[in-house]
Amino acid sequence: MDVGESRDFCQDYVDYLVREFVVDYNETRPHANRNHRPLKDQSAMPEWETIRLEEVVCRERLGGVIKSMHRRAA
Repeated sequence: MDVGESRDFCQDYVDYLVREFVVDYNETRPHANRNHRPLKDQSAMPEWETIRLEEVVCRERLGGVIKSMHRRAA
């Protein structure tokens, strides 16, 4: 692998990391100014309820660097 190929590989990898971060930031990360809901979520504000720990699942991106908790699908 020459220097140009190495640079292209590194650039592709950085692009991948940035894309994954942007998806997480816009689609899953809660934002305080949105009442702790993701930016992409435009639905009406749900009524809050307590859920059991067994109903929570952790989703990981980038090999566990980014983690987010979600309610397990019914």
